[in-house]
Amino acid sequence: TISNNIIGSGTVANSLNASSVSGTTGVQLLYGINNTGAGTLIISSNTVANLTNGTTNSSTVRLNAVNGIRSNAGTLTLTGNTIHDLKISSANTSTTVVSACGLALSGTTLPKTITANIIYNISNDFSGYDGGIAGITFLGSSASPNTVSGNFIHSLSLSGITSADTCKIYGIKIFSGATTYANNIISL
Repeated sequence: TISNNIIGSGTVANSLNASSVSGTTGVQLLYGINNTGAGTLIISSNTVANLTNGTTNSSTVRLNAVNGIRSNAGTLTLTGNTIHDLKISSANTSTTVVSACGLALSGTTLPKTITANIIYNISNDFSGYDGGIAGITFLGSSASPNTVSGNFIHSLSLSGITSADTCKIYGIKIFSGATTYANNIISL
């Protein structure tokens, strides 16, 4: 169980700042909480706030990212977390790894229950950005039951873009999986 933690600061901007520029060949990843372990896990009532991935990498193939909570293994209940003010300035154009994401979830162990999380102020300000940002990304099993419900996602933004850019903002980016998505509130 991972619960009742404060990662970053609820009020101080850039309170957790990965300030390396990571060059043109490196990859810089910043995660508030990162689960890669098998078994049963509950992640609840945490605050992840004011995380900044300071990379200025201009390579579109380098998968630089900032994630509030990332989980790619195990049976998961993720509920009641607040994630806000995640920032990056990266050219990452991957279709499978968005540059900034509140909850980045994957894995085939069942079930995954994602409820009552609040996610806001997720941004990428790379000039000419052609990739994506998301409140939640989900890549799950083709078997059910997975549930993503009652989450509130708002204020996702991209800046420094032009009309020629093909960037994307996803409230919830569904890659795969048999999942019930219900009663989520998304205001981009």
